[in-house]
Amino acid sequence: MTEERPLKTRHMMDRQAPVRANAARTAARLCLAAAFIGPLLAPLSMRTEPRLLGWPFFYWYQLAWVPLGAALLVGAMAFRRLGRRQESPVNQSAHQGNSP
Repeated sequence: MTEERPLKTRHMMDRQAPVRANAARTAARLCLAAAFIGPLLAPLSMRTEPRLLGWPFFYWYQLAWVPLGAALLVGAMAFRRLGRRQESPVNQSAHQGNSP
């Protein structure tokens, strides 16, 4: 009887996958932190100048964070999906020594 070994795929041999997964998680966390902290900087934006189309700075700064926050959340979701793809079970078994 011969012992069958699983075919090694490119993903199983890729040793940089955990590093890329950590980088993707870090990027997602930075996107979420920026979306959370940006609007909270109200004390720094409590001024009227510069005006944009006649609107005081505070109003257009806060309103600018609505689409910017949405874009950051979409980016965080994309980075997280990328990180999960890098953490797939194929990659984990190759790096944890779970070969049969």
